[in-house]
Amino acid sequence: IRENEDKVNPVEEKKNERYVLPISHDEVVHGKKSFIDKMPGDYWKKFAGARVFAAYQMLHPGKKLNFMGNEIAQFREWAYAGEIEWFLLDEYATHRKHKAFVKALNAFYLAEPALWQVDDSFDGFKWIDADDKARSVTSFRRIDKKGNEVVVVCNFAPVQRDNYRIGLPVYGEWAELFNSDL
Repeated sequence: IRENEDKVNPVEEKKNERYVLPISHDEVVHGKKSFIDKMPGDYWKKFAGARVFAAYQMLHPGKKLNFMGNEIAQFREWAYAGEIEWFLLDEYATHRKHKAFVKALNAFYLAEPALWQVDDSFDGFKWIDADDKARSVTSFRRIDKKGNEVVVVCNFAPVQRDNYRIGLPVYGEWAELFNSDL
């Protein structure tokens, strides 16, 4: 850039990337464990971690790709010669609840244009706080073409955060639309 030319700030440029947020089969085969089994903690913490991760993936910009078995949280890693362990839904309420959560998350995503309408532009995504590593919380805004917003707050720690405060773009009452805590 010449001295007298306008300098373009790359952060202010329109995003031109279209990308996929995958949970690939490569991560859940050959002794690497299933996605749910990779989660730390006891049974409850594993399912809570899988739900918050699924919500973060679904509500973050980009197209989504999940691998077979994640929707029911099967513990057996994927095997090409077998099928998904559908029997888990008949025998375990926790797996049925996880499947219902994934179904509700997919419906929420489709019902909220802010989550998918402006996926390839900085106009559709703004961080509120990406750096609260002490409490393992991130927050961001998703914005549709009309300026309607969904604020996303993800608590990645298995600790309840009472009275957690974030800065919101507009003063007023905000309603909780979706919660990954069953």
